Amino acid sequence: MIKNIAILLVCFAHTAMASDKPVDVIAEHTLSNGLQIYVKPDNRAPAAVFQLWYHVGGGNEFTGKNGLSHMLEHMMFKGTKAHPETQFSSIISSYGGEYNAMTSSDFTVYYETLATSALPIAFELEADRMANLQLNNDAFQKEREVVKEERRMRIEDVPGAMLYERTNAIAYTSNPYRSPLIGWMSDINNYVIEDLQEWYNRWYAPNNATLVVVGKVKPEEVFAMAEKYFGHIPSKTLPRTLQHTQDEQPLGERRVIVERIAPMPSLLIAYNTPVLKTATDPKKIYALWILSYVLDGGDSTRLSKYLIRDQRIATGTSVGYNPWQRLDELFVISATPTQGKTLDVLENAVLEQVTLLQTTPISDDELNRVKTIIRSQWIYDQDSLSAQGERIGQLRSVGLPVETLDQTLTALQAVTKEQVQAAAKEFLTKERRTVGWLQPLAPPAGTVLPMTNESAVNSGSIQ
Repeated sequence: MIKNIAILLVCFAHTAMASDKPVDVIAEHTLSNGLQIYVKPDNRAPAAVFQLWYHVGGGNEFTGKNGLSHMLEHMMFKGTKAHPETQFSSIISSYGGEYNAMTSSDFTVYYETLATSALPIAFELEADRMANLQLNNDAFQKEREVVKEERRMRIEDVPGAMLYERTNAIAYTSNPYRSPLIGWMSDINNYVIEDLQEWYNRWYAPNNATLVVVGKVKPEEVFAMAEKYFGHIPSKTLPRTLQHTQDEQPLGERRVIVERIAPMPSLLIAYNTPVLKTATDPKKIYALWILSYVLDGGDSTRLSKYLIRDQRIATGTSVGYNPWQRLDELFVISATPTQGKTLDVLENAVLEQVTLLQTTPISDDELNRVKTIIRSQWIYDQDSLSAQGERIGQLRSVGLPVETLDQTLTALQAVTKEQVQAAAKEFLTKERRTVGWLQPLAPPAGTVLPMTNESAVNSGSIQ
């Protein structure tokens, strides 16, 4: 029998009928080798998602070796002695399951979705490659070319992604988030297989991982499976990880211009901001989170209403801010001008909206509408087993407690319009600002332009 199980109460609201309502508890257990396990029962379907989160990503890398975490993610599917290459895919598929992996600045996660009865398969396969990955140089050389093509398709052939990459590199000073998750092309070209072996040996250990299982499962059975398949894997002495590093204080506005063949110009405005892990006052972070939705949380919010519909200056806008990071983050506003409008005009219009938030408190109606949007999205995400697991895994990977889930909606609901205004004044300042312009070059005759400037790279993770 598994002992010392901590039950963490997570009080989510649900729209499902009482008989279908998922169990709102998260069961926690840690193996003697340091592997953390979190189980969230959800009995609405006879399926489960298995997610293994390694607490290593682009933010752990160093100059000349950027992208190693993502490269190793690819190589993790190349097999072990017990399960040679291609067997992983064929075994999961034979049980009707799905699998994939993802690398971010703070973690590398591997996940499978299976029928509950097939869950032991995921345990067996993931435990095997945690301890017994075989790195073959021939397979590595082939996979390197795959990653290089992935970089070309995701970044170099996508003008908006190139703008994001270059603006990101300028916006940070000392923060390792400044480098692309997929790596610079020169770094990808210079990897040797010993780099990957060292990275695997250094970071892939049970005491540097979190296992999350969500679905129609019983916690005690999951813990028993974890002990059976992972319990024998020894822990490792891990490298020191910077937990609270803040970027150097910004000393003034920075600007970058990217000239690429592109169908349209683009604008990025990025502000250096703290996150829950690095902030001295969490209330400021929740106010900044609300502020991101005030600017761009749907068709009724500021950028969409004023820039797209009223002034017709922009054809599209977005705001990105992730307070669940390990190190300081960027609050990013992006926009695309309508035909005939210049980047100067668009930038001034965006900054006018920022200034308005700094000088005039938002209305009670606007604040309540934004809170309703956030609450609705939070609740609807509970319909996804993967989304439920991802919240747990991401929190643990950046060193935040799982209780943050229980606190988040309460903290967001408590934010006042005065706090939103104060956050705009403190964080959306010229000194913290980096502005990126994508200026299209005229294409040679016969060139087929990409349909859009946008790219999934802006999501902060890469598969």
